[in-house]
Amino acid sequence: MIRIKFASDKDRIDGNYVLMTHTVSRRLRGDIFEIDDDDRKLLDEHQLHYTVLPLDADGSVQEVGTPPPYEAQRRNGI
Repeated sequence: MIRIKFASDKDRIDGNYVLMTHTVSRRLRGDIFEIDDDDRKLLDEHQLHYTVLPLDADGSVQEVGTPPPYEAQRRNGI
């Protein structure tokens, strides 16, 4: 697994679509994507520009989560 950040908003939008339709990836905070190293070929084929980021050992980058539904929030007192 590697983490990437797209060079522009257009690359991010197009890249997000390519990743969603062809691979399994995770989107992290700060518009960072975690993808399999082999998926770089797919991005390169679509001529998308991105930067490979180092994996942070301290875990400061967090996965973007979907908020719990209202009923779960109410039961948990949130």
